[in-house]
Amino acid sequence: MRSGGVNPNATSYNILIAAYCRAGRLERAMVYLEKMIEDDSCKPDHVTCNILVSAYAQRHMYLESLTVLNRLANMGCKLTDYPYNCLIGGFAKAGDIPRALCLLETMIRNGFVPNVFAYNPLIYTLCSSGDVGQAYELYEEMEDDGCVPNKATYNVLVKGLCKVGKPEQASHVVSKMIQNGSLPDPSAYSAVIGSLCKVNEVNKSCDFVQEMISRGCISDAVSYSSLIKGLKDLALLDQADILFRRMRERNLSVTITAYNTLMESFCSLNDMVKAMKLFRTLCDKGLEPNLVTFKVLFAGFINREQYDEASYILQMMLENKFQPDESYWSTLMGGFFEKGKFHKAKSLFLFMIEQRGTLTALAYKALLDGFLRKGMVNKACCLIDQMRKKGLLPHVAICIAWIHGFCHRGKFDVGRTLIEDVKGKGFLPDASTYNTVLSGFNGVGDLLSVHALVEEMLNFQLAPAIEPSNSLIRSIFSRGKLLPAYELSLRLIDAGTRLDCSVCNDIIDGLFKADRVNEALKLLEVIQHQFSRDKVNHE
Repeated sequence: MRSGGVNPNATSYNILIAAYCRAGRLERAMVYLEKMIEDDSCKPDHVTCNILVSAYAQRHMYLESLTVLNRLANMGCKLTDYPYNCLIGGFAKAGDIPRALCLLETMIRNGFVPNVFAYNPLIYTLCSSGDVGQAYELYEEMEDDGCVPNKATYNVLVKGLCKVGKPEQASHVVSKMIQNGSLPDPSAYSAVIGSLCKVNEVNKSCDFVQEMISRGCISDAVSYSSLIKGLKDLALLDQADILFRRMRERNLSVTITAYNTLMESFCSLNDMVKAMKLFRTLCDKGLEPNLVTFKVLFAGFINREQYDEASYILQMMLENKFQPDESYWSTLMGGFFEKGKFHKAKSLFLFMIEQRGTLTALAYKALLDGFLRKGMVNKACCLIDQMRKKGLLPHVAICIAWIHGFCHRGKFDVGRTLIEDVKGKGFLPDASTYNTVLSGFNGVGDLLSVHALVEEMLNFQLAPAIEPSNSLIRSIFSRGKLLPAYELSLRLIDAGTRLDCSVCNDIIDGLFKADRVNEALKLLEVIQHQFSRDKVNHE
């Protein structure tokens, strides 16, 4: 520009400085600030200051930003309140309250009147850090200076005061807020309600709600329901009960949510008498119970093992056109089994089929678990056959649990079949599951099944249990099958099964007598190696 005979003015410099700032090249922007200062034809103005202060502040370089502000102010540059607001907010958010407050004083001393953009970040940070007292002093100061707080100011301060246990002061702030034409957020008046309840000021809490209602801030039904929930969340159930009765005495509208909240509280305290009394009251008032109502009562009775009462709630759900999912039925069936009420459990199962037409594995599982727990093995066997035909075998983990359950009841053949079911799902049962069935067959002397399972386990590189393995080797050896007994012994030892010394000695002795010296020495070497390995692992 100068080469063309035109001197740059402040606008030219500001455009150039702003461009460098947008590009993130603040060092180049500062070079042109220096040139601008040295230029006799123009000087930095408030626009220059705003651009640079904002650029540094956006990058959280607040000290550099403050340096620019102070330098331009000391040069006599005419400033606006923007850079002060920008930096006060920046320092406040960074947690540097002392510097932010110092800058606020400087701003006032330089003739500027701080607005909400200066005060709000300070009040927010002070409340967040727990220094609500100083935040409240700033709030009073801004009112004295004629600065009208906005909704954000009030909400932050109200929540902060409630957090430190000053609900009455908070309610006063809410009143001032309404007078100034702002309505509090639901979270703000809920904070006041909860805080008053915490200090057992239920009456004042009710008065506060009434004031909010009378001012048209909130509806009565929603407000009282929120209040009851707040009391319940604070474990102030006695106060919630008092408030609930007061609502009814005043003929105030009570929502189903309020009933559900209080019923849930009574259920959590195992006071099902009061919970059911509320249920009958809401029905008498013409309110329709919803799914939450029944869910709360059902869970309450189940937790108290009052299964007949839970069954009644289930029936009520159906009468009110709600369809319980299978978890309700399954839980109730399990409860009836626990109490020895087998006929009720089975009747419930048949009723489920009647209601739903088809059932998932979850419902069958509940009945089968009950049969197993009570030793009704034949019924369990029939049921699992039905499940298999319907393709309803449940998750692998449940099948494995059933394997152990059936084997515990002496139904090893069912356990064996379930192993095949698990494999059919693409999973391999662990050695413990196999050995449960294996030990069962061994216990009843079914060595053919033992042999088949041992071979299967070895093929899957699983270690068969010691006792069945010893029994099998003895059986093979006693039938004169020396080499098969020898070969199987090697495979078992290699898989990690520790055979009895007497079994191994008999085979070694037989091999020597049969002039199978190499085989005898091989087995002896393998046994010694296993013994050494076990000794190292034990140490």
